[in-house]
Amino acid sequence: MLQNHTSQTQVGQVFAALNPAPRLAIATHLSVNEYSIVPIISAIRSTYPVGPLAIAQDLNVWDISPTNITQRRYANLFLLYTFVVCLSYAEVGHEDLYI
Repeated sequence: MLQNHTSQTQVGQVFAALNPAPRLAIATHLSVNEYSIVPIISAIRSTYPVGPLAIAQDLNVWDISPTNITQRRYANLFLLYTFVVCLSYAEVGHEDLYI
């Protein structure tokens, strides 16, 4: 897998090399669960020891303004359910469905 993807330590190196430093470094496209989150953060922190860091997960939302960044979970379960149902419907061969 590492032949085609940036490792977590390499991600930390990229964050550390940014000038100016990121207001919030967000690592994305990771397989995150209760067992992997600590090793992921540890690997990134081994090369990016300081600065705000977030690990993106499904339903994360970041509200960004010139002075503040807040993180929350998307909470509209009706829209989420509709999206999942529509995706499932589209995956079984109904190409006329657009969302």
